[in-house]
Amino acid sequence: MHKARSILIWIVFAGLMLSIVFMFEGVGVPERSDSVSQGMFVATPTNKVRNLNGEWHFVERAFLNKDELEAAIQEGRTDLVYAPHDWSETYGGQTYGTYAIQLTGLEQEEFLLHIAYPATAMRVFYGDQELGQVGQVGTTHYEEVPGFQQALLTIHPKSQGEWLIIHVSNFSHFKGGLRATMHVGDHDQMSAFVRRREIRDYFLVLFLMIIGSYHLILQSIRTSEKSLSPFG
Repeated sequence: MHKARSILIWIVFAGLMLSIVFMFEGVGVPERSDSVSQGMFVATPTNKVRNLNGEWHFVERAFLNKDELEAAIQEGRTDLVYAPHDWSETYGGQTYGTYAIQLTGLEQEEFLLHIAYPATAMRVFYGDQELGQVGQVGTTHYEEVPGFQQALLTIHPKSQGEWLIIHVSNFSHFKGGLRATMHVGDHDQMSAFVRRREIRDYFLVLFLMIIGSYHLILQSIRTSEKSLSPFG
């Protein structure tokens, strides 16, 4: 009876914590539909941040600048690939290359680009301007330093149709790929989005710490009932 009551309490507690997590996840989330098509992102008026999921131009085994990218597109040397995704089916896994999309419809003076926990190496450009990097990109496993921290980069739109170019290398995951989810929005939208994601993460960590502590305490008390310790 005690074991069943303990399990029921933890089920209710877990449901409450998950409800809080999903409540914060549902506020300020980006639009669910893909925002990138045929290598182009078109910004439209919205009160939500926009994801950058969809079809990106990609050139494997080359880190290209703006002029080189435009030449590659004109010569038909780029592929349209879905991002975020791995490279296991198309390029055999671990490799490096250049992703790019054109940004249009950005009418405000400043936008923020959010990169969530990439677990790879990335160097980001807006046109010819380098915005920042996560980790250190490389052409081999020895040159690359993967990055695991999220990044928030500032974009000052210059003209319609400017290129967002990302150099990516992934030798740390056996399937490779651009695995980071990216979002774009104005300062207010992105601030709210990042803050709510952080609150969600704090609740998840707190939830796991409470469960872990609970089981460690019970196991130290119930030394004669080890078979019951997984259930509390």
